[in-house]
Amino acid sequence: MLNNSICLNAQGKPRRAYSNQQWAEEGARHAFETYGNPMVPYHCDQCGAWHLCPANRHTPGHYCHDCAKQAYVSESAAERRALILERERGTFLRVYECPYGEGWHLTSKL
Repeated sequence: MLNNSICLNAQGKPRRAYSNQQWAEEGARHAFETYGNPMVPYHCDQCGAWHLCPANRHTPGHYCHDCAKQAYVSESAAERRALILERERGTFLRVYECPYGEGWHLTSKL
C-alpha cells in the first residue's frame, strides 16, 4: 500500500517510485541496458513503493518494530551497510544481533 510520502536519496532528490515489483524490475533492466548500471529493486518500508538501489550498495533489510530501527537480513548485509556508511560519512558502526530475532542492527555504541 502506497502512503504517498516521498523518499529522498542521499543528495536530497526524490527517489523514482514504482508501484509494483515488475515495473521496478523493468526499470532495473533499463538502467543496466541503457547506462550499464546494475540496479536491484527493493520494496520500501517507508512509502510502500518500489525503488532501485545500485547493486553494490544493496543491503536487504526491513524496519524492526520492536527496536524501532532498520534490521538487516544477515550479519554480512549489516556489515556491508556499516562499511558503506563508514566510507561515505566517516561514521564507525558496530553490528549486533537483534534481541527480538528480527535480524541484525547497527549501533555507534561501543
